[in-house]
Amino acid sequence: MKYLRGCSVVTSLLVIGAILMLPVPGRAQESTMSGTVTDSTGAVLPGVMVTATNNESGNTFEAISDERGNFRLPVRVGTYRITAQLPGFATVNRSVQMLVGQTVVVNIQMAPSTIAESLTVTGEPPLVDTTTSKVGANIDPRQMQELPLNGRNWMDLSLLAPGARRNESVGLVQNRQGYSQTKVDGQDVTINYHSSPDSEQSGYSRDAIGEFEVVANRFDASQGRSAGMLVNAVTKSGTNAFGGTFSGYFRDDKFNAADFVSKRVLPYSNQQLSGTLGGPIVKDRVHFFGSYEYEREPKTYTYNSPYPAFNVDVNFPSHVHKALGRLDYQFTPATRLSVRGSGYNALFYSGANAATNHPSAGGTRGRLATQYFATLTHVLSNRTVNQLKGGLTNYERQDQPIVRWKGGDFPYHPSLHGGSVIIQLRGYTIGASPLNIFQDTQSIRDDITTSRDWLGIHDVKMGGEYLRFHNEFRWCLRCDGVIVADTAAPPANLESLFPVWNDASTWNLAPLASITRWVYHSSSDTEHRYGIVRHLFAGWIQDDWKVRHNVTFNLGVRYDIDSNAHSEKVRFLPWLPGNLPHDKSNLAPRLGINFGLNDRTVLRGGYGLFYAFSPNDGVQQTEGYLHRFENQIFNNGRSDFTTVQDGSWGWFNGSKPSFEQSLQRACDINFVPGCVYRSLTQEIDYPGRRTSYSHQVSVGVQRQLGTDMSVEVNYIFTGGRREESAQQVNLTYNPATGANYPFTDVSRRAFPQWGAVNFELLEGWSNYHGVDLTFTKRFSHRWQASATITRSRFMDSDPRRDQWYIGSDGIVARRPIGFPLARDMGGEYTLAGATSGGGFQQGGDQRQRAVLNGIWDIGRGVQLSGVYFFGSGERFRTTFGSDIRDEAGGSPVTLQRYRRDGTIIPRGGLVGQPIHRVDMRLQKRIPLGERRQVFGILEVFNLFNHTNYGSYTTNENNER
Repeated sequence: MKYLRGCSVVTSLLVIGAILMLPVPGRAQESTMSGTVTDSTGAVLPGVMVTATNNESGNTFEAISDERGNFRLPVRVGTYRITAQLPGFATVNRSVQMLVGQTVVVNIQMAPSTIAESLTVTGEPPLVDTTTSKVGANIDPRQMQELPLNGRNWMDLSLLAPGARRNESVGLVQNRQGYSQTKVDGQDVTINYHSSPDSEQSGYSRDAIGEFEVVANRFDASQGRSAGMLVNAVTKSGTNAFGGTFSGYFRDDKFNAADFVSKRVLPYSNQQLSGTLGGPIVKDRVHFFGSYEYEREPKTYTYNSPYPAFNVDVNFPSHVHKALGRLDYQFTPATRLSVRGSGYNALFYSGANAATNHPSAGGTRGRLATQYFATLTHVLSNRTVNQLKGGLTNYERQDQPIVRWKGGDFPYHPSLHGGSVIIQLRGYTIGASPLNIFQDTQSIRDDITTSRDWLGIHDVKMGGEYLRFHNEFRWCLRCDGVIVADTAAPPANLESLFPVWNDASTWNLAPLASITRWVYHSSSDTEHRYGIVRHLFAGWIQDDWKVRHNVTFNLGVRYDIDSNAHSEKVRFLPWLPGNLPHDKSNLAPRLGINFGLNDRTVLRGGYGLFYAFSPNDGVQQTEGYLHRFENQIFNNGRSDFTTVQDGSWGWFNGSKPSFEQSLQRACDINFVPGCVYRSLTQEIDYPGRRTSYSHQVSVGVQRQLGTDMSVEVNYIFTGGRREESAQQVNLTYNPATGANYPFTDVSRRAFPQWGAVNFELLEGWSNYHGVDLTFTKRFSHRWQASATITRSRFMDSDPRRDQWYIGSDGIVARRPIGFPLARDMGGEYTLAGATSGGGFQQGGDQRQRAVLNGIWDIGRGVQLSGVYFFGSGERFRTTFGSDIRDEAGGSPVTLQRYRRDGTIIPRGGLVGQPIHRVDMRLQKRIPLGERRQVFGILEVFNLFNHTNYGSYTTNENNER
């Protein structure tokens, strides 16, 4: 079995020249500063005026200490000068840095004085978190700007956080459906219309993001729609000084090592240009910031299939544009407004799996996104703050196959330029369909934060939000036919049947008739266009209750409801009656405790229930089948069964029937000889489906060492429940074999009038156990560093199968099968193996990880920084690639493990090779007067050229 394919990481050289004018922009968004003011005897001081002034923007935030001497300030992230004033006492000044999502405790001691004087207190706030119990980390502004980053995707830095579970980061912090959410300035920007959205997340320039927070376990009740991890990022904002940057980043294959599979240096070139500009409109009150980045990457895609004639190189220059603008207006110290708009436009090429796909399966990929967001913050009183947020996001996906018809559009092209017939051979696929998808979301939320004294101090956050989620598909799904030709090995002359790989008019499909099982061909009454709307509501209350000076309880509860999470009101007989109740059980408690053993050591832990954004695939695909008829035509033995010419299809013995004509021919409508079995090969919803969720538990200890170092250990558990898997349910089972009766035996089908029927089941489960050891040294003495070591175990299971049937009310129902099934039929609980089919099973078990990063200011304007990453081999699920059990193929065939010799492929049986990667950056700063400076930067990635494989071919049935 060949399971390695070329996806190596090579040594690269990056030379950067950047001109910076004036200070760098500030950051926006919220964090919280709190503390207690006392006198020199330790007695509390009420009535103290505490003022926080942002060093960069000049924005001021004010609070007055209460009768217990306590104060609380919601502020924007950044560096602050804190001033405490009270008649009869010396004014106290100190500085503090606020990071996103942090609650920093700043206790102030004041001394009596009869004269006007001030006292400056030096020292950093404690590294130990004494208020929360979540598990996560901040990627601070210095790390954002100064660590080496191949490709400048800022999300790659999420790998530095404890609890991280990826070897690379493309768009999501965790590549499992429902287990990630990304927020920028508080706006949910996650693209989640389907089960594999990792590569579709909207991009932001690294120079536009100030910093971000990664929460790996147990975020508070004000956040939701993720059963796993959360990223909170903040964009930069303008300051009181006009400033900007212009940067160029260049990579070239002349600095690259040879690819590990092809044994040659692959052609490569990449250019990135980035600029920013920000400053004041009105000093201390109104500021602007803007950024723009352009990337160009001419790239060569090399195919390495068993068919030499198809192993061509495809050259395509990708282009990416990223733009952002924001305006911040502080009306008064109590009221401020922030407005942001951003745009993303990418065009690139995707070559599919180069080992198992023909070049025609590849094509261009367009990604377009715009986002608008506003935040209004108003301090109602010394105890209460209200924050109103609203915005909208728009996203469009354009997937156009590279294959054309005589160099132009296909005769039938309801979506983009159209697509070809698709041929599914054993272990190899030819052709592709176009896809045009839209997702737009409008959102509004209101948060009220207040502080109350009752048996301690209660910092309470309550609020609610509404989202309108709209998703439209223009998908020519099987509208040109899919030939399933897997009853025997591909013909020896396969290459000659496709003389011009990217011109479908030259393809000779007729010889494939002898090995064809059946053909799928769809028709539509809406030209393959349909859309869905979901209304999502949520409400929450979070109480961080400080019982004593060293004990804080984090108590919260959240409730979510979704109007169209499971196609409750869709009538599609016999699958959905149209009157199902909504899932109203999504009540999620969050419980935590932070216990301080002393000033330097805390224990923390807790439990929470976390509901995911319910998978959208089943919702939109169910709607799609109301407007699309998917013919499944079995091979009738005619020699011209796969002949296609001049609008005539051999499997139809003529022209393609319309949607209405197809319905009349459907066996479930007219069960007569010659009828056509309607197939639901895309997963649909079913009665009783409920929202996915997870149990999360963490227990940890954190200890501060000296003034600038800390160490922490955390145990993390995430128990995923109701996880997605696809299952073909139009089967019955043989107690003698413990497997299904052949699908081709129509009399044995659960629904004899139907073809394949796939349900999007939400019934799988998983358990993740991990222990993270993290060391942190903040920047002092000209260097900073952090390191995380993880030991973990990740197991999961597909759901056990039931017997589905039509109930007495005419709606599908199920019952236990009543006898044991073969182990490849579901129910096995094993170490998790990653799959490439999307959904919850895109991440596999990885036992060990280690990540180290550091920044060293050598002096004389020279700086050295680096990142080391180690990941033990990730586990993958391998498949046979053919439907030996005759389950009707479709989506579940991607997980078929039954071989022709009767043996079963072990679940998650392939373990990849370990990954070792060292990335380094050397930087030299050259001043150009007082207001300008140039940085020369040299970056090297995979410094020691370790053989790192990013993906594997897991299909056994590649016979050549």
